[in-house]
Amino acid sequence: MDQNNKLQFYNFEQLSENSVLIEFSTNITKNQSILLNELSKKLVKLFQTQLVEIIPSHNSLYIEYKPLLIKTQLIKETSIKLLSNLKSKDNKIRKHRIPVCYDRRLTTDIEEISKVLKIPTCEIIKLHLSQNYFVSALGFMPGFAYLYGLNTKLNIPRKSTPARQVYPGSVGIANDFTAIYPSFSPGGWYIIGLTPFKIKSILDDKNSFFQVGDEINFYQIPYKEYKY
Repeated sequence: MDQNNKLQFYNFEQLSENSVLIEFSTNITKNQSILLNELSKKLVKLFQTQLVEIIPSHNSLYIEYKPLLIKTQLIKETSIKLLSNLKSKDNKIRKHRIPVCYDRRLTTDIEEISKVLKIPTCEIIKLHLSQNYFVSALGFMPGFAYLYGLNTKLNIPRKSTPARQVYPGSVGIANDFTAIYPSFSPGGWYIIGLTPFKIKSILDDKNSFFQVGDEINFYQIPYKEYKY
């Protein structure tokens, strides 16, 4: 393996006769997320007729392909070559400031978070606002962005029983992430607040409002200013 790659393979696993998983460092970094996303775009452009699906995540790349049209070894060799030439486009990273209302009239989850983590609600809000987040991956539903950087004191697992319907603009937390639900959907994240900021849930990640690498900061607004 080329040790000069900016993003090193940790494992290249053959999942089936027509799919592979390329795994990288378990650490989640903005540079890694950006490069993984760029790698997926390059592979799609090169092998658009040979690939069935390609899904980048925080630290891995799932590739499903047509084995009669392309060999696993070519995918592996091409990925290594592309990675050696990819560069993180820090100068093109967009920054967003998103308003959030944490009023208890909008969500009861913040009380449950307080009980589980044994942290006062005012401290939960303070910790959530204090962080700088970046989009590490897109997925789950159109327009949904995983925002990495949640304070470790707010690390809470997903709900054992997901809510049947989560309101658009709901700001949730789970494990190491926070996120904004772009539309009505079931959801297992704890809802910490709501934002009046509207996210268009376009059906492809290329045109998603958020893009991998974008930086996000939240600021608090009072209940009277909240209007979705």
